[in-house]
Amino acid sequence: MTFAARAPDGAVVSVGAPFEFQSPLNFHVQVASPTMGRSLPFVVFPTRTLADFDALARTLPQKLGVSDVREASLYGKRLATARVEMPQYFGDVSVVRWAAWEGATGCLTTSMVNRTHDDLVSVFASLVFRETTTQYVNGLVFDSGIDNSVRPLSGLTFLNGVGFVEVQPAIPEVLARVPSGAGLQVAGGALYRLSATSDAVLLVGNRAVTTVIPQTGSKVDVVKPAGQLVVSWG
Repeated sequence: MTFAARAPDGAVVSVGAPFEFQSPLNFHVQVASPTMGRSLPFVVFPTRTLADFDALARTLPQKLGVSDVREASLYGKRLATARVEMPQYFGDVSVVRWAAWEGATGCLTTSMVNRTHDDLVSVFASLVFRETTTQYVNGLVFDSGIDNSVRPLSGLTFLNGVGFVEVQPAIPEVLARVPSGAGLQVAGGALYRLSATSDAVLLVGNRAVTTVIPQTGSKVDVVKPAGQLVVSWG
């Protein structure tokens, strides 16, 4: 199958492979927040409702405590926030304020500790982003503020029977972790082991770097499926 998605930097990301992916790409992006004076992590999900926190909590394996759900209107769309209690190891509980803005082409989410509903509304209102709609590829695009120095922009999906697939643009911050050497030449570029002790592999193409990480407990060698990927970012 082949699918394409609009990345938060405006690029069209295309992923081709002779097998099925579990879902489209979820984009992880670090964006400067003028309100907070620093960059914050956001996740852009494909079009689907994530602001129904109670319904979402029922789909997750861990029990979440959802309370104090509030709503606001931003750019004509729904922005919802909620107090979420997440169980941690050793019986601890992490409490965050989770927020989700529901657009027609994607859902923008983040969470923060020690923050109120009004704080999250201010953070979202300070971001410069827009929705793009074309005949084939839609998505949320940030016109400014993407910070690749903290965490480079990436798209994440899951390959059934293999593991996680992370796609990133071939920018200096990403290329810095590519091992030296020629790599194994495959259809989509050069293939590398992430390290001598890791089962994960890197596929380095002209415009994209793709990491394939085996599913925990899987005995599948990811070299063959990774070598069949053809990925572009641009």
